[in-house]
Amino acid sequence: MDYAHPEILVDVDWVEENCLKKGVRLIEVNYNPEKAYFKGHIRGATLIRWEDMIKEESYVDKAFGQAWVAGMDAYDDGLPRDILDRGEFEKLMSKHGIERDTKVILYGDHGNWFAAYAFWLFKIYNHQDTCLMNGGRTKWELDGREYVLEETQVQPTKYKVKSDSEGDFRASLDDVYDSLDAKDMRLVDIRSPEEYSGETTSSKDLGLEEMDKKGHIPGAVNVPASDTVNKDGTFKGHDELLELYKSHGVISGESVVTYCRLGERAAHSWVILRYLLGYPNVASYDGSWEEWGTARGVPIKTSCKPDGTDVNKESKPEKKSKGWGGGFWGRK
Repeated sequence: MDYAHPEILVDVDWVEENCLKKGVRLIEVNYNPEKAYFKGHIRGATLIRWEDMIKEESYVDKAFGQAWVAGMDAYDDGLPRDILDRGEFEKLMSKHGIERDTKVILYGDHGNWFAAYAFWLFKIYNHQDTCLMNGGRTKWELDGREYVLEETQVQPTKYKVKSDSEGDFRASLDDVYDSLDAKDMRLVDIRSPEEYSGETTSSKDLGLEEMDKKGHIPGAVNVPASDTVNKDGTFKGHDELLELYKSHGVISGESVVTYCRLGERAAHSWVILRYLLGYPNVASYDGSWEEWGTARGVPIKTSCKPDGTDVNKESKPEKKSKGWGGGFWGRK
């Protein structure tokens, strides 16, 4: 069976033939460009770094007259990261020479995880013609295709966002917290089995520092990102993916929320569930373990026992914000 929305994928042959055509913008998305883009990239590709998609500064809350970011009341210290706001996203798109009708092709390192995060962000701000190059750098390199070193120069544009779908595609800490006992909501943990069980909080691929709190959100099922792709980095077929998720109780009629450590693997599985399998109600909790694992008063399960035992429940805090995200079950 074909994917529900095969139009969101292009293969490496298509990219090689069309990457320099007018109206097409090829973008490589990297977690570590020094080990990827700057060592060689597809001709015509510009670069988006992981940090380019993250909002660095807080904003001033007029009611309290202080720097504040949604969700910070749940934190031990520091300010949480957030996605770009509308104006910042417009600047990013303009910098890369993108118009409203530009066909954007995204690919990248680390199994296309961060390219999928960019895809999710582009869809939040409703850039309709956005695609992933199936297989990313892994597939391109296994095929022995050409890389170039020269950086691509583009003419900046004046991109404008028409509307956003944040409330449909993004879940917040409070969305997840308030729905832990809901029977019609399924949490999908995309991390490795070792991260899920609490042995570690760091993906071997990214080399992140260990966090103090380990485990997973109670009720979440573990479907690692590595189980959803072939050895060449391309997505597995529709029927194989559908069987994989169904075997973990993730079915189309429920609301589904994906999460991981940083949000990039969650976005990768969000693409699969929403666009390849056609599940209608899927959101990515981009705060993921970086937020949940530092929040006060949230439950954490530290074993893989199916009976729900061995759960560390902290006292429930008085919630004042809606976390980082956009109200998956309706803005409040």
